[in-house]
Amino acid sequence: MRNLGPDTNWPVFYMYPKFLLGMDLNETARTVYMLLFDRAKLSIQNGWLDQDGRVFLYYTEEHLAADLNRTEATIRTALRALEGLGLVRRKRQGAGRPNRIYVYFPEEAEIYDRKNDRSQTASKLTYSKNESKN
Repeated sequence: MRNLGPDTNWPVFYMYPKFLLGMDLNETARTVYMLLFDRAKLSIQNGWLDQDGRVFLYYTEEHLAADLNRTEATIRTALRALEGLGLVRRKRQGAGRPNRIYVYFPEEAEIYDRKNDRSQTASKLTYSKNESKN
């Protein structure tokens, strides 16, 4: 096992949006969203935009099920839950073609500031002269 330190190289990881913690979703739905969110970042890099400039991705229920070691029925249930909350929208492409998936997040979600490599909450963590940092 490796210890974390200031010069530690991090293992590959997925970003887990904080807003998911406060949502009425089971862990499978949260994990599905996390995978879709990660895949959306790849779609952005590859320029996968629809005619309206929205990022879309492909991730079949079969592949999600295999990646999460769940049944396809469990994945369908998770996707319906995400759609019900407006976090995901699937658009059918026709027989034999995978659905396009669009990933959304709530307007009130805390936004990560990539330019300054910190979240907005982190920038609010200031201490007055009378406060202790403990």
